[in-house]
Amino acid sequence: MSKFTIRRAIAVTVAGLALTLALMPVASQAKKPAPPRVVTGAARAVGASVLLTGTIDTHDLSTTYEFEYGPGSATGGQPSKYEKQTTPAMLSAGTATERVSATVTGMLPGYHYRLVASNAADPTSPETGKDRAYTIEVKRSKNAFELPSSFDPTPVGDAFVLGGTLTGTGNAAREVVLQASPYPYTAAFTDFLGPIPTSTTGAFSFRVAHLTASTRFRVATADGPPLVSDTLTQLAVERVTLNVRRSKRVEGLVRLYGTASPAAAGAHVFIQLEQLAKPQRPKTEKLEKTPRSSEPEAKPKFQTKFETVLKRAGKSLSRFSVIVEVHTSGNYRAFVVLPAGPLASGPSETVHLHAPLKEKKTKS
Repeated sequence: MSKFTIRRAIAVTVAGLALTLALMPVASQAKKPAPPRVVTGAARAVGASVLLTGTIDTHDLSTTYEFEYGPGSATGGQPSKYEKQTTPAMLSAGTATERVSATVTGMLPGYHYRLVASNAADPTSPETGKDRAYTIEVKRSKNAFELPSSFDPTPVGDAFVLGGTLTGTGNAAREVVLQASPYPYTAAFTDFLGPIPTSTTGAFSFRVAHLTASTRFRVATADGPPLVSDTLTQLAVERVTLNVRRSKRVEGLVRLYGTASPAAAGAHVFIQLEQLAKPQRPKTEKLEKTPRSSEPEAKPKFQTKFETVLKRAGKSLSRFSVIVEVHTSGNYRAFVVLPAGPLASGPSETVHLHAPLKEKKTKS
């Protein structure tokens, strides 16, 4: 056989093979159906419910899917069998990768869940996404102490109560202590009362049964991360009393007398009259911005009318007495002025004094 004949035979064979492949049924060249590709997505709270999400690559086949969920195992791992399932849903043929979701109720933090899907490739063996646990992100806030900016001075020997709040995450049932540095405030703070636990809201209260000197206080945590409050100075003031004895013969003539403790012989005593503030009507626009009920009450002002000094009456007591003629009716108090020291200057309670009525002059 010649070379030409051989080449022609090979060409005819190749052409025949190509024609055979071209005439093969299209169905024999179609791809085998593939199972869906499933990815379990995140879960987030939506009101009282939880939204479960995921994605499914259907491979252009009609696909059925659902979410399975339930509590984790005793060790915190994924459950061996999920207790609940969402209502099955379907993705129609011709779709590619789709995002899917379902809303469930009764799902608690720590529950596990996964996405499950199947298509015509193998309807009896669903594909499952990776197991995930539902968690809630808790926003933590820093702890801080909230205390009143100031307290009224405490008469020496009386009780003083310091209350406040520990704010922030984990503020309940924390151990706190009251620390103190007495006048002249040069000593380091030391634990004075406590520890005591904070309430469920972080509130606490310390009661100093007898305040004997002006003292700086602060509150500190006794457990967990260390935290210290701002410093608050509580003044212990001289204990002062004021009494009045009216003359039976001369109207308006009175003897004002009282005591001061501890003894402070030589200290000045000022008999002061309370000045009543004249009411001022606020402007309309200011009233709208700042209602009267929210404005702090102004402390009363006093004007000195008479003066005397303390005289020693014992180791722990001083007395004063002064006879005066009252020309102005009102509330009077005795105010004892002390030099700088562990006790601050202090007032008595007020007493009301009446001035005699003035007779009206008549024209002659």
